[in-house]
Amino acid sequence: MNREIIIFHFSIALHKKIMPSLAKWLGDTLESVMASKFIQVKLTGKELVAPAVVKLYFEGNLQGIPFHEGNAVAFRVNQIDYRNYTPSYWDDSGCEIIVHLHSNGPGSRFFEQIQPGAQLKMLIPRGRKMFDNSFATHTVIFDETGLGYATSVFEASSKNGQEFYAFGNVPGPVNNIRFPFNATNAKNGQYHLLEQDFQAFLDRYWIAAKQGAFYMVGNGKLVQITRNVLRSRGIQRQQLFTYTYWIEGRKGL
Repeated sequence: MNREIIIFHFSIALHKKIMPSLAKWLGDTLESVMASKFIQVKLTGKELVAPAVVKLYFEGNLQGIPFHEGNAVAFRVNQIDYRNYTPSYWDDSGCEIIVHLHSNGPGSRFFEQIQPGAQLKMLIPRGRKMFDNSFATHTVIFDETGLGYATSVFEASSKNGQEFYAFGNVPGPVNNIRFPFNATNAKNGQYHLLEQDFQAFLDRYWIAAKQGAFYMVGNGKLVQITRNVLRSRGIQRQQLFTYTYWIEGRKGL
């Protein structure tokens, strides 16, 4: 397969929010041939908001670049790997990204070590649109990998004057997050407790939330359990939006 065909197929993968590893020469070629898809940004701030979760602030000229809640940007985190991240905030002069520093993955190592002042190339937003403003109420169910997405839905619903509710499975205290959320204490594998806490959350907000949109992001098991609960309560498929970010034991999705 020649270089042009490889780049063509990789550009399709980028559009679909799939970020495979690739040879260094192909990454270099990609950034040259698709230069218009990469933006120069500067890391201006970094703060810990929860155990193993950092909020990153980037400055750059983002004017005219479309962004929709649920879109992902990507960074080249070493010579062969790219990683996707969902911005929590986006405007013409910069963006904010919340990153989960899990285990020893290449993305985690990269953002654990990087410091303010660093200049980076960021692949422009693409992928799914995960916000439907035709609903008057928005409920987000997430884990620590979905904090950024949940924040973006909060920003969009607040801007529209719409109701927002959130249920989070995030270990440890969370600081400097712009929205309140109901937390579960369920640990990995405690699926019965997760379902029990989610049912209690729904009981509390059901009258207000049941006609709205429900967004489930993060671990595959969390997405599956909460979606099944909502379907059992009569929520229609067109009200449900899901995105599995990761599954235990798998490198990435």
